[in-house]
Amino acid sequence: MSQQRTRRGRISYRSLSPGEAGREHGREQFHMTFLADGRRTLSATCKNDETPTVLRHVVMTYEANGRPSEACVRMDVGGDYSGSV
Repeated sequence: MSQQRTRRGRISYRSLSPGEAGREHGREQFHMTFLADGRRTLSATCKNDETPTVLRHVVMTYEANGRPSEACVRMDVGGDYSGSV
């Protein structure tokens, strides 16, 4: 039996603005790995196409009790590196 399981998904960012309702303006692809001891790690790439464009990469680990234990976030805004933590 596997000691981990993974769930993957995609979220579509859609406009609610009049005249643009339902238009996709960004997306997020993610996967979450669940470990047997209750820890889980999220990895996501998020992109917003509206000006200025935003590209964000996230890797974050949570303990079994839900508290974050480790994280890395990196962002580009308008095609330029914005920072990381």
